[in-house]
Amino acid sequence: MGRPRQTLRQLTDLNLADIHLPKRKGGKEPGLAEAVSRMAEALARQGQRQPVLVTHGAKFPPYQLVLGRKRLLAARRLGWQRISAIVVGPHAQFSRPLAVLTTLPQDQFNPFRLADALQELGEVCGWTQSHLGLAIGRTRDFVANILAITNIQPEVRLWLEKQGKRAALTARHLRYVGRAVPDQQMTLARRIVKDGLSTKKLEEVNRRGRTPPRQRLRIRALRDQDPSFSPESDRDWRHYYRRLSTDLRRIERQTAMESQRIQRRIKADQTRLKTLNREIREKRNLLKSELQFALRHMHRTGVK
Repeated sequence: MGRPRQTLRQLTDLNLADIHLPKRKGGKEPGLAEAVSRMAEALARQGQRQPVLVTHGAKFPPYQLVLGRKRLLAARRLGWQRISAIVVGPHAQFSRPLAVLTTLPQDQFNPFRLADALQELGEVCGWTQSHLGLAIGRTRDFVANILAITNIQPEVRLWLEKQGKRAALTARHLRYVGRAVPDQQMTLARRIVKDGLSTKKLEEVNRRGRTPPRQRLRIRALRDQDPSFSPESDRDWRHYYRRLSTDLRRIERQTAMESQRIQRRIKADQTRLKTLNREIREKRNLLKSELQFALRHMHRTGVK
C-alpha cells in the first residue's frame, strides 16, 4: 500500500465578487482578449480543472488574485458566480514568495528565487509537490525539478549567481547541478559555464554515468573479477559448485515462471479469439438471413 494522499485544505470555492484582480504593470497585455476567449471555451466545454491561487487581502474584496488571471476573466465572461481557488494568507506573510510566482505566466522567473519560494510555501503550508504543482498550474515533475535547485551548495549557488547573464543558465542546467554529489557540484557548474554545455549534452553525460540496467534473469558472476581465479582447495570447489547450482536453479525457476506467464497470456488471447469468431459468425449468419429476406421481398414486389 502507498502513502495516503494528503488533502489540500486550502482548496475551496469562492465568490467571484470576493476576488480582486490587480492591474498588470506596463498597461494592457497584448493578446489577452483572444486568450481569454479560448479559455472561456475550454471552461465551458471541460469545466474548471485548475484552481486559481489567491491570497488574503487587507481590504475589500477580501481576496487578491496571484495566479490564474485568464481563468478568472474567462469565468466572469461565462457569468459564473463561484470559482475553485487555493487560498494562501495572510498576504503580508507570503508577499515575497507570491511576488515570485507572479512571474510564472510570462516565464520570466529566476530559478533560484522560484525554488526558494516553492520550498517556503511547501514548508509553511504543509504542501506536497503535487499540491505545489496544482497551486501554480504546473506538473509535479516541474516542481520536483525546480526544488532540486535548493540542493545546490551555498558556495556553488553564489558562484553561479555571479555569472549572471553571461552563462545563460536555465532551470534545467541548475537541476543537474543540484542533483550531483555535493563534492562534484562546483566542478560540474564550472564545466557547464566554461564549455557551454546544453541540457541535451548534460543528459547524455548523465546517462553515460548511470549504472547499466539489470537484466530480467539475473546471474551472479561465475568467477571473480580476476580472470586467473580458480578454486584450489576442496572447500573452494564445494563453494564454487554450490554457487553454480544456485544460479542454475534460479535460471530454471525464473524461466518456468516466465513460460507460465506467456502460456496464460496465449490462453487468454485464444479465448478472446474464440469469442470474437463466434460473434462474427453469428453476425454473418444474421446478415445473410436478412439479405435473403430482402431478396425474396424484392422478387415478390418486382423491385429491380
